[in-house]
Amino acid sequence: MKCTNCGTENPDTAAHCTECGAALKQVMPERSVADAKARAADQAQNAADRAENAAQQAALAAQQADTAAREAKNAAKEAKERIKEAKQRVKEAKQQAKDAKLKAKLLAGEARQKAAVSKVSSGAAKDAAKAAKTSFKEANAAEKEAKKAAKRAEKGK
Repeated sequence: MKCTNCGTENPDTAAHCTECGAALKQVMPERSVADAKARAADQAQNAADRAENAAQQAALAAQQADTAAREAKNAAKEAKERIKEAKQRVKEAKQQAKDAKLKAKLLAGEARQKAAVSKVSSGAAKDAAKAAKTSFKEANAAEKEAKKAAKRAEKGK
């Protein structure tokens, strides 16, 4: 390589002139420039391909995120509906319990009334039984008296 300052021939790998010390400019042959441009173009194409691939992956990730968001929204909607149904069932169960409590209270009142009537009836039945027993005793006594009177009447004929 020739120094442009002093004209001294220098080795191709030298960065400075061995005679005057001036910086040497590397002149690339035509082929080296074309190769460098081709390499640069390949690198640019590779970078563009990587960028396109990254964009496609980002688009796919966005679609997956949209799908996941829709699924989450649907799941939330279903959960709300189930909660609403559960609340309705709880409300119905509370009403049924309230109705059952009122019915039980009514039946208990009726049972108390029947027990009171039964108690009164039992007392009346006891009184009737006593009266019947007394009547039976009186009837037996009257029968005995009638037999005695019949015997006396037979003797007195």
